[in-house]
Amino acid sequence: MVQAVRFALTEICAEAQGLVKNGRISKRQPIADLAKFYSAAEWQGIYHELCLNDYCLTSPVGELTMTDDWSED
Repeated sequence: MVQAVRFALTEICAEAQGLVKNGRISKRQPIADLAKFYSAAEWQGIYHELCLNDYCLTSPVGELTMTDDWSED
């Protein structure tokens, strides 16, 4: 039996940013493509967290790597 590993959304976003920065994945690729970088247990936890935060697996990875800059407010 595969035991799910729990991830926080901030960790998932940071990991996605690192993969994009290192050129291992493109911001335009679907979020589902991140699965190849994780074990089944890890991906199950990541998938669960993404669903809880209303992310769609067909959305681009760029949605996870966007950073909000509110410095002018």
